[in-house]
Amino acid sequence: MTLSVAVVGAGLAGLICARHLAAGGSAVTLFEKSRGLGGRLATRRVGQSLSFDHGAQFITARGAAFRALLQDLEAAGALAVWRPQIVGAKAGRRNTTWWVGTPGMTALFRPLAEGLELRLATRVLAVTEGAEGLRLGLEGDEAAGPFDRLVLAIPQIQAAELLAGRPEADALASVRVAPCWTAMLAFAEPLKTGFDVRQADDGLLSWIARNASKPGRDPAAETWVLQADPDWSAAHLEQEGSEVLAELTSTFAAVAGPLPAAIHATAHRWRYARTVTPLGRPFLGEDRILVGGDWCLGARAEAAYDSGLAMAEAILGKGP
Repeated sequence: MTLSVAVVGAGLAGLICARHLAAGGSAVTLFEKSRGLGGRLATRRVGQSLSFDHGAQFITARGAAFRALLQDLEAAGALAVWRPQIVGAKAGRRNTTWWVGTPGMTALFRPLAEGLELRLATRVLAVTEGAEGLRLGLEGDEAAGPFDRLVLAIPQIQAAELLAGRPEADALASVRVAPCWTAMLAFAEPLKTGFDVRQADDGLLSWIARNASKPGRDPAAETWVLQADPDWSAAHLEQEGSEVLAELTSTFAAVAGPLPAAIHATAHRWRYARTVTPLGRPFLGEDRILVGGDWCLGARAEAAYDSGLAMAEAILGKGP
């Protein structure tokens, strides 16, 4: 009998879980509320020439399995190594390879999604469990199911809302994920900053990057991504985007020097950006419903990979 599995969330954890389940013979349906793949490994495109990696900035690998996956994706042309000129408090700490998707961070997900049954732009609003299995209530009064198993590979706050009243929801309360305000700026003329990346341990801006310095991007496009400190982002979480943009741009100018007029400027709020207090185990759940993501293990893309793989192995009977 073929096991039917619904996976909610098409970020790295969800995609890895879905791929391994499908490879193991399960019938998998992947649901994603957005119109594209990737979660916070995201790329924003503006017009024909501008692009901004406004979520996770690069990927590193510590484990052999994840490194092998990244090397395979690099060989397929979906990833490339980024070697920027770095300044700031963390300039001397880079001792790992930085991979980026090409021509954008979302490119690495296309090979991972090949062959999977995807339902994009589909928001899951409810989960019900009965003798026949699990059913999903979808936006627009639609429904899906029944499924034998359900994987929620989404931010822990969203998972807790779907699982309200279940033991898994109570366990999620210990997880803390910090927000991040991000600004995307483009200029018609190059900035003479003397760096591609500036990392800082303190101050309003924890990350400044010349997006066009990444491989596969248009080098003539003067595009920059600014990411605010987590504490500052939390304190200003509900502030108007235009006000945040002005604050981040002003701080950037204090570092980079006077800025020319921007040809594009916008701010994006990530409510669930960086894991501060992880769950401490790869996933929650032991029966029909499993819940996971990078927030289970830490603030790295590899944590999402490890969580997704662990959930798939548990369902297939190869793991705990």
